[in-house]
Amino acid sequence: MGKKDRTDGSQGGPLDGLVKAVGYWSTQWSRIDAALRKARGSTPKESSTSVDPFAVKQLVSEIRKTPELRSSVGDELLAAVEVWGQHEAQAAIASFDQKLRDRCHDNSIIVEGRFPDYILAGFLPIRVNVEKESCDIGGHKHDSMAVFVLWPEIQSLITEEQVRQTDPRAFLELLQRAYLRALLLRGEGKGSPVPIKLVFREVVVLLQPETFWRSPGKHAVVEYREELFARDLARLVKGACYVAKDAARLELRPTSFAKDAVALNVDGATRFVGSIAFGEAR
Repeated sequence: MGKKDRTDGSQGGPLDGLVKAVGYWSTQWSRIDAALRKARGSTPKESSTSVDPFAVKQLVSEIRKTPELRSSVGDELLAAVEVWGQHEAQAAIASFDQKLRDRCHDNSIIVEGRFPDYILAGFLPIRVNVEKESCDIGGHKHDSMAVFVLWPEIQSLITEEQVRQTDPRAFLELLQRAYLRALLLRGEGKGSPVPIKLVFREVVVLLQPETFWRSPGKHAVVEYREELFARDLARLVKGACYVAKDAARLELRPTSFAKDAVALNVDGATRFVGSIAFGEAR
């Protein structure tokens, strides 16, 4: 049997002693309890024996903020756990690229880019921040760089997109309707650019069924997140699908202000769209 992979998240070492030493205290302070659960890979909804070294480091930090608990645990044990966490965290950082690629290969997922920036499955951006020991997945920050911790979220988003596949032509027509509604609300003329965030809100409105508007309290809202909107826009760009049924042509206009933009990931590059317009076909 080969040597055990030290970054696979298997439980053991000084953390076991820390779990026992925390005991009573972990139920007294919610932040300590939350940090302990995260370090052990366990939340109220799930249980696992995996250990996230980045969460272990945060757990040690939280314990040191509480004098009584720090005294109960002891500096010697805390130091041992901290050294273990730092060692395992460095190993996780060093092996991040290979482990991510291995997971993607095993699941037939295409990987574009290289450490620290990737695009998975042609749409999902992954960005690693070594200094902060965090990883951004599709715009959401995770305080870990352990691939086994991040993978469930990555796999969930990719599966969601595979199941959700939409018709670009149908989405283009929906986008045009949302754009025209936004124009009406702003009192502007046809062909005028409209902020992308406003168009997104109108798309969400149009996606709600008539039954929702007749009785909002009895019908669930159709969820449509901004990242889904960005993926659908990116699909239009990739397919060069710009001309609507009435021959009006979609224009995606850039902006340098990220907070006002929707970020599209197309062929490994990020494009920030600030407004859209439907003009006459060229």
